[in-house]
Amino acid sequence: MKKFAFIFLLASLAISVQSQRRIGSLTIASCRNVDTPAGYELLRADVEGVSKLKEDEAMQEAMDEAIRQVPGGEFLMNVVFYMKGNRKVIVRGDVWGKPQPEVTAILKPHDRVTWKDEKQRNCEGFVIEVNSDSATVQFGKQEVKILLSELSVIPD
Repeated sequence: MKKFAFIFLLASLAISVQSQRRIGSLTIASCRNVDTPAGYELLRADVEGVSKLKEDEAMQEAMDEAIRQVPGGEFLMNVVFYMKGNRKVIVRGDVWGKPQPEVTAILKPHDRVTWKDEKQRNCEGFVIEVNSDSATVQFGKQEVKILLSELSVIPD
């Protein structure tokens, strides 16, 4: 019986360490300026972003990750923040923004495109392949996958 109780205690401890603990909620959240009178729409509900705690701005990184998943996403509403163990911040919320025109109709292989990387530096490359939500781009000697919402075509 003691052995069973000990195993049960260990199992419940392991589950509680891995579970998500709610740490707060907000009605609206954004990491950049938002034009309040603009006509924003709900683009996708219940989007999740995750960031590791070793980053300096883990909450902001998790929010940015959630917003970047939706083309035209600008900010989150009905946001809930969770902590998973002591290693990750999880953000869940509804992404709002302005609907984007279908970029896949415009973008095609061999197009020259530009985008900003994680450090907000301008990058330039050539489209290799276009998917439903991203494109594979030749950037120097490497191929990178970039969300369509982050790409701009450079006219010839």
